[in-house]
Amino acid sequence: MDMYAFNKLPPNQFALLAAFLGVLLNFALNSEEKAALGNFIISIGQTMLTARPRNRIRLPSGRKRTRGGPAFSRCPR
Repeated sequence: MDMYAFNKLPPNQFALLAAFLGVLLNFALNSEEKAALGNFIISIGQTMLTARPRNRIRLPSGRKRTRGGPAFSRCPR
């Protein structure tokens, strides 16, 4: 299974896969191994999120980017 397949999984199946792997590893590892592997996986995730490229949002002309994100026009009442 290539990594692109993870992007194709629906959210419910993705969560089910994660739960299945968690339960499987729960039976296979002792408590120290679980802690070490869990910390390692969390560290990988933090590194990936920190190092990810920041994509800029392209806004239609006439709209300005504000400090909190793109500026949205108010909806008429």
